[in-house]
Amino acid sequence: MDGSRESDPDHDGAADPPTHLLHRTYDWSVTAPIVAIAEALSTLVDATSTEIAPVQSSVDGDALDRVLRSSRDGDARVSFPHGDYVVSVTGTGDLYLFAR
Repeated sequence: MDGSRESDPDHDGAADPPTHLLHRTYDWSVTAPIVAIAEALSTLVDATSTEIAPVQSSVDGDALDRVLRSSRDGDARVSFPHGDYVVSVTGTGDLYLFAR
């Protein structure tokens, strides 16, 4: 067996979900989502937040904040592309970065 998913008789051939490059958990009542995203991207690319493209160029920070804070039971999930990455945030405070 070569370890590939195709060798697995239980694999249905569907594409595997993408693996995240970075995962962080935040309390949106303490840290604004737009700030958390900038910090996470800065960490991932080893740069300061002023050296990366402004997150506001990809998403409306105020609207994102409203959606995440107003979701019932934290069921909201917002994903959007930003540069070479896809950002995904949830109402429960999870932030994921994926390769685009």
